Amino acid sequence: QMASIKLPDLPVSEQDLASDAFALAAINGLVVVDIEETRKLSHVPFTLKPSPFSRALFAEAVEVQTDFNALLQALRVDPNFILNVLQETTQNDPFTAKLVDIYRVYFLESRKQALSMGVLRSDYMVSQSGRRPTLRQVEINTIASSFGFLSERVCRAHRMLALKFPQLRIQLEDMPQNRFMEAIPSAFARALVLYEYKCNIRTQLSKEVFDDERQLKAELARQKSSTLVLFVVQPDERNIADQRFLEFELLSRYGIRSVRKTLAAIGEENQDRSDSILRANEEEVAISYFRAGYTPDDYPNESCWLGRELIESSRSIKCPDIATHLLGTKKVQQYLAKDGVVEKYIFDDEAVRRIRATFATQYGLGVHDDDRELGIAAAKASPELFVLKPQREGGGNNIFGAGIPSHIESMDDSALSAFVLQERFFPTVTRSMFVRSGEIFESDIESELGIFGVLIGSDEKVFLNEYSGHLLRSKVASSNETGFMLGFVLYYFFLVSRKGGQKLAFQFEVAEIVVAK
Repeated sequence: QMASIKLPDLPVSEQDLASDAFALAAINGLVVVDIEETRKLSHVPFTLKPSPFSRALFAEAVEVQTDFNALLQALRVDPNFILNVLQETTQNDPFTAKLVDIYRVYFLESRKQALSMGVLRSDYMVSQSGRRPTLRQVEINTIASSFGFLSERVCRAHRMLALKFPQLRIQLEDMPQNRFMEAIPSAFARALVLYEYKCNIRTQLSKEVFDDERQLKAELARQKSSTLVLFVVQPDERNIADQRFLEFELLSRYGIRSVRKTLAAIGEENQDRSDSILRANEEEVAISYFRAGYTPDDYPNESCWLGRELIESSRSIKCPDIATHLLGTKKVQQYLAKDGVVEKYIFDDEAVRRIRATFATQYGLGVHDDDRELGIAAAKASPELFVLKPQREGGGNNIFGAGIPSHIESMDDSALSAFVLQERFFPTVTRSMFVRSGEIFESDIESELGIFGVLIGSDEKVFLNEYSGHLLRSKVASSNETGFMLGFVLYYFFLVSRKGGQKLAFQFEVAEIVVAK
């Protein structure tokens, strides 16, 4: 339960804090389109100060991200994995079935572009169920991974509040730098260079172009590309700042132009597929970047499905392609947790250990899943310990606690196979002050850490595999979902060590991972 509060323990008025926080949200782009008035902007809710997060667990999450990137790349190029894992799900989930049909036709049978790009985000909660806190993966997002820009800007807002209100005692030296807006625009620029090289330019592409920012810009200038980045967006998109700042950064830093279109608008252009070139406003598209297309609501008519097919059948680099999109389904996540699956694709023992250490207990509920009956029995006996998940993204779809047994009972065996059962996490609850609608509130909150990764690869080669930023979201402790656009809180954090408050330097290295051919 939230309540407006006073601040008797701080030598600063609530009015001053709220006023400055509201201004900082505006000047840092922490805004979304108002849910009631579409020509009005509202600030996103955010905490007044960063919240503590374990330095060791943060380092673990960053280190394992490139392992997950490599795993997804290896799975993407296995023609049998997706069809086998999702076979039963497609029989009972029309949306997933349609996506798999597109995968079969435009990826397996008639693919025009071997290159793929992914802006990925792996989400974690800290589980307190064992002897010590551990990192547990909630899900991995492979399409429309959002809020990287907003997270970076919350950090800026907190730094400004720290300077003006030292009595807030914000520990700036322990706040990790967020490199999302450095890494992601650079990755798009590299992908565009690769597109021009593969499609139009037959000269040798120097490795230094990928390693040196100046040479990357020089190569873009030499190519004089007239191609676009297509942002595939929802018709009534509210999260505009998170997207628009990336567009503007591409233009200002690299001279790369963008265009925004809905799936329906793309489908209604009735493009000629004979040359495999995707066009938007009669200009060639080099990269198709999905910020939509992950929910059935994005496909209300056949024009939307045609738009998706036009993109997948083109030679534009997809971010992500249909294969990578499907690897983000809950069924794939549940299947990967089975013994021996990760080991088929990742041959570095330490990378396998890091990946497996994040897995939660999960049960498949398909007729052919060997752990199905065990999962159903566990869910009925202790429903408060589980979450029932369909193959959906975007929040608001999961079933929790007491609602699970009745939901299981209401479905026949085939319908139940479209769900997976995952253990529920019980992270530490902390008290926090945050700003919403220009007012300061206080509430108990739980946090969820998101780690971004970026991947560019073909069937034969990985061109880029990096950690690319982070996000910490919170939800009111009495709420179940953490989807930001559902109205929960975004905030930044600082790192703490276990040993007597000693401050430890944070570093990480990206290890080379051997993946299956």
